[in-house]
Amino acid sequence: MNHDFSTEEKNTIKDLNDLKELKWEVSKELFLTIKLHNQLNFVLLTQKHIYLYPGQAFCLWYVGLNPGTNQKSIAEQMYVATPTVSKILRNLEKKGLIERKRDTKDKRTLRIYLSEEGEKILKDIKDTFIDIINWEFEGMSYDDLSCFKKYLNQVSTNIIKYLERIERS
Repeated sequence: MNHDFSTEEKNTIKDLNDLKELKWEVSKELFLTIKLHNQLNFVLLTQKHIYLYPGQAFCLWYVGLNPGTNQKSIAEQMYVATPTVSKILRNLEKKGLIERKRDTKDKRTLRIYLSEEGEKILKDIKDTFIDIINWEFEGMSYDDLSCFKKYLNQVSTNIIKYLERIERS
């Protein structure tokens, strides 16, 4: 495995060193941003007396938007494995925030719905998510956000390609 920072661009040695350093700095910044995003989620939800981790809050929000969804759909939306969602759902069920009901047509499938208690806190979760999104992207124009989305998509695509190569080998 090559642990060097590569690029398809033609650069001088000095430029390559600068590029390596910049890639490292961007990677660190991305990691920090993800960490801070989750921290902000947790702090704001806790301030509203909603004691959920960011993944649990997102899951609850998604179920609220998609009543009767299933575990697989949630996993796809959260970009996590189905067993991870299973654990999140178990915790949300213990807190009385969701209900799982057998599908009337396919008894093997469990459909997930918000409970009455889950419905009550959903508005605070939505408001919190909207606040976070607005704060995170404050001062960024439509064009800035479009470019940022494009660049994040490129990073995700590169990671997916690499993971697929690993799976094939």
